[in-house]
Amino acid sequence: MISEVITLGGGAGNRNASWRERPCPPCPVTSASKKSVVVNGVVYFLLDFGSHRFTYNGDRVEPCSVACFDLETEEWMGTLRGPVQVCNFVESANGMCSYSDLYRKLSLVNMNGFLVMVHDPLGCPLDLWFLIDIEKCLWDRKYSIAFQYENLFAQPLLVLEDGRIAIGASDLLRIYDIVSESYTEFQMAGSRLFAIYTGNLLSLNNSFASEAKRCTTCGRYFIPEADQHCEECMWHLYWLSVDPDSEYHKARMPLSLGV
Repeated sequence: MISEVITLGGGAGNRNASWRERPCPPCPVTSASKKSVVVNGVVYFLLDFGSHRFTYNGDRVEPCSVACFDLETEEWMGTLRGPVQVCNFVESANGMCSYSDLYRKLSLVNMNGFLVMVHDPLGCPLDLWFLIDIEKCLWDRKYSIAFQYENLFAQPLLVLEDGRIAIGASDLLRIYDIVSESYTEFQMAGSRLFAIYTGNLLSLNNSFASEAKRCTTCGRYFIPEADQHCEECMWHLYWLSVDPDSEYHKARMPLSLGV
């Protein structure tokens, strides 16, 4: 298994950047969706234990283990053993779960600056294991959420300031309240991938915010040419001036024009 690194960004000096070969990973890793994540400058890869290859160069591939790659030194840091309860899940399932099943039900995410191993087996709670101490390989199951079909293959995203948990599910953003054990849902039509952005979309350094204006009619942001209204409101104002009693105007009555 070949390992290569490329550095992008940092000005014109990197226009000719090329891939650099680095040492091979200590064990076979996977590039499958939700099986790798970057946390504080380290890339964590779930080991490929689900393909029935339990040995690598004579060494046993430990199920649920994670390989670590330091982006600063560009060196592999070895492997971390997963949470003991997750590692032993197949044995404790009494034949109801295989290692391939376990592999499919695991994902790695970055939550609030912590590496989190997510385990969501069918019919069991959705467990969130936080890596508390990388040196001691200490994991803490901070959250165990009662099973719901809507959470199968979901992606926990963030622990909010009030303790609620944001979860990205198929076409839904679900906010879980750990106290009331209830959900608030937001429909995300056509969206299946979620990511966290912690910056300010309205920052003065943001190219959109520096050019955008807020429509004085509806309050939405738009890129202006010369007017103080977005295009939709401009058409509305035009038809209002032409024929206040038109069917178009009547259909748009809920929009407050302030005139």
